[in-house]
Amino acid sequence: MASQESDARSPIEAACQKLQELGIPCRWADGDGVLIGELPDEGIPIMNPLAAQPLHEIRFHVDGESGFYLTDPQCLVGLPAVDLSFHSSRSSLRAEIAAMLERQAKLVNELRDRLQKLSFDVARQDQLARVHATLDLEHVGRVRVEADEDGVRMIDCRRIPGGTPASMGGRVLDIDQFADPWLLKAHLARLTEKALGEREAAPDARSRPSRLADWMDKTWYPHHADNWDDTLFREVIEAHIRPDFRVLDLGAGAGIIPAMNFRGAVARVCGVDPTPRVHDNPYLDEAKEGFGEEIPYPGDSFDLVFSDNVLEHLPDPDAVFCEIHRVLKPGGLLLAKTPNRRHYVATIARMTPHWVHQFVNALRGRAQEDTFPTRYRANTPEAIAGIAARTGFRVQECRIVEGRPEYLRLSPITYVFGWLYERLVNATPRLERFRVVIVAVLQKHGAASV
Repeated sequence: MASQESDARSPIEAACQKLQELGIPCRWADGDGVLIGELPDEGIPIMNPLAAQPLHEIRFHVDGESGFYLTDPQCLVGLPAVDLSFHSSRSSLRAEIAAMLERQAKLVNELRDRLQKLSFDVARQDQLARVHATLDLEHVGRVRVEADEDGVRMIDCRRIPGGTPASMGGRVLDIDQFADPWLLKAHLARLTEKALGEREAAPDARSRPSRLADWMDKTWYPHHADNWDDTLFREVIEAHIRPDFRVLDLGAGAGIIPAMNFRGAVARVCGVDPTPRVHDNPYLDEAKEGFGEEIPYPGDSFDLVFSDNVLEHLPDPDAVFCEIHRVLKPGGLLLAKTPNRRHYVATIARMTPHWVHQFVNALRGRAQEDTFPTRYRANTPEAIAGIAARTGFRVQECRIVEGRPEYLRLSPITYVFGWLYERLVNATPRLERFRVVIVAVLQKHGAASV
């Protein structure tokens, strides 16, 4: 035991002697393997950029293989080893320490900025050249990450509020692959559901893709969760809502899409749907049966109205837009997601009877009562712009996106066709008009004309 203690003290004593030669008083923190050196005040202090205060004391942690690692009272660890034999003066050592601190501050700031651009909430940045951050997936849970110069690692996830954390195993997350926050959230939602062990099983074996199709999912679309288009639409809605908003979900249904749950995020969420199942919708503060042509609310009731896959079912979209205009407050917003009429899915749907739609959706795991007749009378950007102009709206944004071919994942052969189509229409803006999903943002202005 005495021999081991002597071996541990030897490098400390050597370093202490070197620091003394450099004019730096030092002492050994007994039992901690740490050498503490006091930096004399020479007029220009060494600043710790992250702690925003001068550094008066340095610590060297013993590492027999790599030398001494710089630490300090603010826990500056993880920096490169300091070779004391390299320095012949105190000013040289001070310069190296100051440069280390500057590099660390730059690294931490870059990590923080990259995570914030992807919608992470940087919970804290400690003095370890490491950033801790969280990302709320409001309809799934919360994931916690840790970032340093070695990359971004997923630590754990939990259902919120109050869920028990599930370990993510320190899995490395390549955030450079994600240009848009919604793609990252879709990817993390999938990983979080898997880690929590709560991914809902398909209601029927027919709705599960084959093993080969599952491999295609992971290989070709690793960042697409199920219902990726709803996750995208949620991101658009979140960008426009505020906590004091009154919101209407037009065509709310029974609440089968968790991404459309905004209850608690705004002042009040109301829902309207033709079927009595709307009263079972857990995402609503108030539910009413009704049609878009006669919305059962007084004028100027809502700050924002959204509809998810509703426009394609409307027999008279002008009448519905006029009603939405009526119930919106001045300057209120209408947000809609709907299939593009020019896409192959909508084209085939227009050529086939309704029972075929029910059959195909049943293969995908959707109940018959959640499949409604389609008309596609408001399902191109041009159609939406025309209806908006006639009913008192201004088009703020209308984007068309193509992602994983959901309807063609039933077999590997059809999946290959869908994958080729997706690559083609995403290869050039000239083919944007043939992508699958339209997301539109409209703003009320003036008086609607019927």
